[in-house]
Amino acid sequence: MLMGHSLWASPAIASQAYTIRLSVDSSGFVPKRVPVPLGTVHFVVTSREGDHCFAIPALDVEKRIRASHPLEVDVVFERAGEFPFLCCAEGSGTAEVGVIVVTPR
Repeated sequence: MLMGHSLWASPAIASQAYTIRLSVDSSGFVPKRVPVPLGTVHFVVTSREGDHCFAIPALDVEKRIRASHPLEVDVVFERAGEFPFLCCAEGSGTAEVGVIVVTPR
């Protein structure tokens, strides 16, 4: 054991958001199934083609994704469960859906 070193994360590190990176095009989101812990999740969503939307209807989240401009949004998950997400842009197909699976830490 090293003297003077702690195995616990500092409060500053422990309070940082969990980050998930997604991409979307007319074929859908990648990945489609996203496991995350309870708490704040920082999403970075990029479009592989054209404009899209990132929506989590159960949490009233709806954000536009512009081609070549990543969307960054923080979402707070206060309970475990499954939260579908989708592209809400006009003309998006049923392939542009996925699910966020929130588990207790």
